[in-house]
Amino acid sequence: SPAVQTMVYQGEQSILRFWMRAPYAIDGWRFDVLHMLGEGTGARNNAHYVREFRRVMREENSQAFVLGEQFNEATRWLQGEQEDGAMNYYGFAHPVRAWLAHQDIVYDPIQIDSQDFDDWLTQTRARIPYTNQLAQLNLLDSHDTVRFLTLLRGNTERMKLAVVLLMTYPGI
Repeated sequence: SPAVQTMVYQGEQSILRFWMRAPYAIDGWRFDVLHMLGEGTGARNNAHYVREFRRVMREENSQAFVLGEQFNEATRWLQGEQEDGAMNYYGFAHPVRAWLAHQDIVYDPIQIDSQDFDDWLTQTRARIPYTNQLAQLNLLDSHDTVRFLTLLRGNTERMKLAVVLLMTYPGI
């Protein structure tokens, strides 16, 4: 709807612009389930909206940060013209979960060894520009997932290893 587009991002007094201007002057936006934004079923045709969100935000603040929540592989949104970073479920949380908790995204059993774990991380990083790698929001769990320590059944040694990975892996 043109009216919704004007209200959300196109208009001079749009929601995106309002919050980026003084007195609020936020530095960026986290867009919930950004991959589901779009026209029709299956979240088709959303790329131009995300590009427009970024364009408008960068007009207000040339360093504005665009973060998208992506549960699955997010490469197409992380090529430098849409999202700066994604909630890095696929490139960090999922492989850590598979390696240390032996569960996949839907909590089914999965067993990967250290080499598989390294391969997953390396292949995922290789798909996106370095600046976007540094802007990935790495996480072990969130309000949308089971807490990681619960997945580990209270195994604090594995949790410590996961936290070390979280704190030392490229990204934020």
